[in-house]
Amino acid sequence: MAMVSLKLDATGDLSQDDSGALEWVTGADAVKQLLQCRLRLFLGEWFGDLTAGVPQYQQILDTPPRADGTSQPPSSRVVEAALRKVILGTLYVEAITAFSMDFSPQTRTLSVTFTATTSEGVVDISEVFPI
Repeated sequence: MAMVSLKLDATGDLSQDDSGALEWVTGADAVKQLLQCRLRLFLGEWFGDLTAGVPQYQQILDTPPRADGTSQPPSSRVVEAALRKVILGTLYVEAITAFSMDFSPQTRTLSVTFTATTSEGVVDISEVFPI
């Protein structure tokens, strides 16, 4: 059965056509939208499933300060493992075939690019997250 979901616009609101009717997204595009939503969701943020989302506060942002009291960036291994777990735990996703990420301390952003094989086709995603 193909994945079908209500389409979201660039701001995350429900997308409507010119007549005001809600739009739908199907197949690989629906899986891509689902992955983007799950990666933007903080673990414990959604009351419907407290286990869904990225453990931002639990693992990524909770890094101990250095001895001099300054903050340190999260471990790239911890961040990558957390993101891979969310991706692979997403319905329809079968495997991650490519994955890269880059943390910018100056802008405190994390750029993530990956390709996933899904039951709906191949999905390519490139996202930038504030950290």
